[in-house]
Amino acid sequence: MVGAKAGGAKAPWIVFAAVVLAGGGFVVCCGGLVGLVFFGSEMLEQQIGQELAANPALQAQIGTLEELDYDLMASGEYPDPDVTVYNARGSRGTAQIVVKSISQGSSEVIVWAVLDITNGDFKTGERVILVGSPPPDLP
Repeated sequence: MVGAKAGGAKAPWIVFAAVVLAGGGFVVCCGGLVGLVFFGSEMLEQQIGQELAANPALQAQIGTLEELDYDLMASGEYPDPDVTVYNARGSRGTAQIVVKSISQGSSEVIVWAVLDITNGDFKTGERVILVGSPPPDLP
């Protein structure tokens, strides 16, 4: 009987250790995936920002591009996975930039881009085409 209690007392520790190891593996795996997505979006953000910074229409609307941030939620509203949305801050204003880009080798090429002027968190309804020809039914 004494041996049965000793073996029984080890069972909760084994279950606990298994749960901790499984949880730790999940965190490491998902943390790595989140890091990879973050790193990829940062690289894309930099390339798109460099391509758009010298755009005369962008400069006329919001001034010199000072900050460009990937907007995951707004990007998810578009069914095309090649369309990304960025929140932009310039020296004279803010805007949301909707971009369709494709990968060519190690860089991104902008197919089309539009700038939606914003006033804080709200779009003013003014849209400026920056590059290419966006679809006419673009929301």
